[in-house]
Amino acid sequence: RSQIAQAMDAALWLAGHYELEQDALEEAGADAEAVIRAGLLWQALAPQAHEWPHAVALEKRVTALRKKKTPSSATVALPPGLPDDLRDAVQAHCACVQADVARLLDGATALRTLLRPTGAFRARYFLQDDPLAEVDDYLRRHEDVEEGAEPPQSASKTWTRATQGNEDEHALLTLFLCLATGAPKKTLLTEKTAASLVRKIRKSGLHPQLATEFIRSHAPGAHQADYCTLWNSFVQESQATLCNDRDYQLHDALALLRRECHVVG
Repeated sequence: RSQIAQAMDAALWLAGHYELEQDALEEAGADAEAVIRAGLLWQALAPQAHEWPHAVALEKRVTALRKKKTPSSATVALPPGLPDDLRDAVQAHCACVQADVARLLDGATALRTLLRPTGAFRARYFLQDDPLAEVDDYLRRHEDVEEGAEPPQSASKTWTRATQGNEDEHALLTLFLCLATGAPKKTLLTEKTAASLVRKIRKSGLHPQLATEFIRSHAPGAHQADYCTLWNSFVQESQATLCNDRDYQLHDALALLRRECHVVG
């Protein structure tokens, strides 16, 4: 059988282990490999779980493991009872999932940024949608705000002009990247401008602190911490690619910018 067929069968087997039906996978347009990785991840982090994870459940589980007094270690292994003819398809993902487990359990890594819906990490895993859980999580995060507390700093006029109302993650990362390279502030780049930006980075370097200072000086106070975390995570994941002189044709760098920022043809 082909590798694709094996991956699909393995994904269905893992989903069935958590009573996730094939119709649900098809309706969500789930990628077989993303399903396999998510199944391995959830088995390592929550071996007693019986339901497929959604983003809120995953975040809560990782947070709980991080809070344990003794460092948590979760080992990625082939699920018990996995048919022999599916072992290779699942085994192929064990190493990368184990590496991601280490990142999740590393307290120095900003968890919310790592799990952001548009991030590269989340793209590798199939998680169920659960709007009610997300709403409940949102309310829980805000119920601790004290009534009568001094209102946070509002956005400056400079921030408003720079963002022009575009404050989704892709637009903000585009703006922050421009700031970190000393380029004109934009929330949307053409392919040509993006390529010029990469060349400038490789010639003069990337200066993340310039964007961080801008956030702290001009962004809305209520969102500054989240924006700094978003930016720092992007820098950690992307700096090596953006500064890689061996990528002569800029293929990797531009692919990264198309994925993480706003780049149009």
